[in-house]
Amino acid sequence: MKAAGLGIFTGRRGLMRLAVALVAAVVGLCWLTGAFDPRYEGHSASWWLDQVNRGEAEDMSASLTAAFRGMGPPGIRYLGRTLASRNILCLNFVEERRAAAALMLYDLGPDAAPALRSLVRLFRHPQFSWEASCAAGCIMAQLAPDKLEFLTPELIADLKAPHPDDARLLADIQLLNAIGPKAKSAIPALWPIARNGDWQTRRAATVALWNIGRVTNALTECLSNSLSDHGNKAGSLLFAFRSCVPLPNAIAPLLEQALRRPEPSVRRDAEFLLEKTDPERLRRIEEKLNRRQDELLQDHLKLRQSTNRLDRFNAARALPFFGPKAAAAAPRLVDILVGLDHGLSLADDKSAAFWTLKSLGSNQYGGWAADLLGDIGPPARKALPELEKNLKSRMSLSEIALAISKIDPEEAKRLGLPGLLIICPDKY
Repeated sequence: MKAAGLGIFTGRRGLMRLAVALVAAVVGLCWLTGAFDPRYEGHSASWWLDQVNRGEAEDMSASLTAAFRGMGPPGIRYLGRTLASRNILCLNFVEERRAAAALMLYDLGPDAAPALRSLVRLFRHPQFSWEASCAAGCIMAQLAPDKLEFLTPELIADLKAPHPDDARLLADIQLLNAIGPKAKSAIPALWPIARNGDWQTRRAATVALWNIGRVTNALTECLSNSLSDHGNKAGSLLFAFRSCVPLPNAIAPLLEQALRRPEPSVRRDAEFLLEKTDPERLRRIEEKLNRRQDELLQDHLKLRQSTNRLDRFNAARALPFFGPKAAAAAPRLVDILVGLDHGLSLADDKSAAFWTLKSLGSNQYGGWAADLLGDIGPPARKALPELEKNLKSRMSLSEIALAISKIDPEEAKRLGLPGLLIICPDKY
């Protein structure tokens, strides 16, 4: 049996097999020990990478980055290969090395260009490793657009594929967007996606069409459709439009329309974009609203009795901007703080409260209620007993202390609140 087993290494063919096996073993050993790695100051790239995950890594950050720069392109390509290595056995040390490689590549900034092919492969195949794909995207964002230009023909071919992978398609569009105007040949391939793709790819293609070729129609068409949708498409689109500044003036009327949407995030992004696009139009809107301030205050006080939760929330967010004029809201806030809403549910649209608040100790809403009372000022004095009672709550301590100081400074001094305010100085 033993002789038969060793028979594969006898004769000329057997000797060749033995030589191949020995070479493979030597190569494997060299790979494991880092003998083939690029070297710097007598140490291999593998050794330098291991230093990243050691306790002294923070102190060595500059020298570690300098080491991989000193190795030149071979050292940086080594980092790219390490980040792209597959962890089939889910070994912790492999993940640690990949994380260390990502950190080094990010620190290298524009100098990480030699690892570009590994980074692109990772970014376009997020199913391989979502974390590695995100890391690759962050690293490539620091590279000059002309470093990615060579990818344009391949990316366009992918966009035209009959059954593209959704994740890869999205990555391709994002890469074309990063290339910018030098990817103008991609515009015909992007248009069908901007009109007929799923929401994610449609949004990405719309942004890319603007950043590549200043295609205004794509922006107006996509935003108009999203504003007519009752979901949160407008919010995600306007957030994506932040990378398109400056936007064309043709989109300003749609941004003004978005200012009247009930979702706070939509209004916030619409205001930001309108200020960058047509600040004069935004100033006129603000002046018009300020002239109607008393009327708007009454509208908001009525909205807090609405059966619609979003109306109540928006009214609550707006009331602080009216300052002492919003004193009419104080009695209702006191009721909330006392806990009269205990039996209500957030899902109960028939409730008369802004939101369900059990007390100022509520982690989610207590701070907001205290902030609003503080902004109302002295007219909210009726709330002082409840505010003082809840000073023992650590959850909203800083908000409560500041509210008491705004409503009644003398009472704040009596309670020794100047000392309390030091606890959370970042709030003031």
